[in-house]
Amino acid sequence: MAQSTHLNSERRISSRPMGLWFALLLLFAGAFLRCPPILIHGRVWAEESSVFLIHSWNVPFFTVLLAPQFGYFSIWDNFFAAVAVHGVPLTMVALLFTWSAVLLLLVTGYFIYQAEFLVTRAAKTAGVLALLLTPPCIEPWLNLINSEFYFGIFAAVILLSNASRLRIPRNLGLAVAVLSGPLTTLLAPFFVLRSLVRRRRDEMVQAVVVCVGALLQVGTALTTTTANRIVHFNPLTIGPVLFNKQFVFLFLNRLVAKVIYLVLLNRFHFSTATLLATWFAVIVGVGGLLYLLRRQRTAQLLLLTALWLALLESSLALDGGLNHVGPGGGERYAFTPNVLIELAIVAAAFAITATWRRTTARVLLALAFFSGAVDYLLLPLRTKSAYQGEPWRQQVLRWERDPATPLKPSPTGWPAFHLPSKK
Repeated sequence: MAQSTHLNSERRISSRPMGLWFALLLLFAGAFLRCPPILIHGRVWAEESSVFLIHSWNVPFFTVLLAPQFGYFSIWDNFFAAVAVHGVPLTMVALLFTWSAVLLLLVTGYFIYQAEFLVTRAAKTAGVLALLLTPPCIEPWLNLINSEFYFGIFAAVILLSNASRLRIPRNLGLAVAVLSGPLTTLLAPFFVLRSLVRRRRDEMVQAVVVCVGALLQVGTALTTTTANRIVHFNPLTIGPVLFNKQFVFLFLNRLVAKVIYLVLLNRFHFSTATLLATWFAVIVGVGGLLYLLRRQRTAQLLLLTALWLALLESSLALDGGLNHVGPGGGERYAFTPNVLIELAIVAAAFAITATWRRTTARVLLALAFFSGAVDYLLLPLRTKSAYQGEPWRQQVLRWERDPATPLKPSPTGWPAFHLPSKK
């Protein structure tokens, strides 16, 4: 009876539209106020210039849509690349790319707010704000090319949500997520395991959706000629990456993570003993968080999902390299796991009844939000000097007068490029 009352209360909270709209409005306001020039002028970010413009410039719409990039398939990126080349004026491309990222940010916030494991309106709003206040949140911020990291977040959230509720948006979201990068593919075993344990139709449908997309991604990775990343797996070097990115950076901010990296590098020279010590610290940290989240089964599963993604990303995407231990090394790969860890703590902080555990969870949440707030405030400073550059529209207008003029993507320092002649 008590469980039924709790579920009914949960449904009432989830179904109140004003709370959802308020949280999404707060998320949008935070995104805009963080650095208004990004949303006002838009950006063409890094490889978006070479991959989504130069290589697609004279390519038919559907060829762009179905082209594998970076060794995997991304329907989301490809769609906006095709629209950029065939559907909008060149002056609008930067806004198209940036606002596609705004749309995905809001969609991710929507799925977080609708998650049943966040049982109060305050918890749901805090979960949505984690997208703004989780470090590292500078590199993956509002650009098309890093969209897969947001897809990974809401795919993990859907994994731990009620598959019988919001079937259409969740199944559609999973389909787009798994077809938009390899990150959601890494969750396929969990969707299969959940469907085998529960043996419910809705869980099985989601497992099929993710597995079909995962097979496509694996086939693309095995057959494409554009994948040039070679994996040099070294389990020892993953320890300091996880320790500094998923614990120090998340809870103690970028500066402390930088100091830890320099100490490990210059004082201990990443000796074998140091690498083992960081692994021990990671194991103790994970054990402590699991103990803190005991009796909060979904929060524990969310934490383990985050660590699974962090482990695989550190192994596959970062090659286990020690140059990624520092806060600025491949920081986008830490973003998805850290958001999920923060969501696990949010879920527990608003649900735990034991006073000391609730207080501990809220202290950890406050530390993580403070660390994210530092990154939130750092972005405009970095944008002013290195991230924005000359507004895209002004560059294009000058290019239209003189096609020999190079175009410069963000961040400043990324190679300028020339667009080929239209065929």
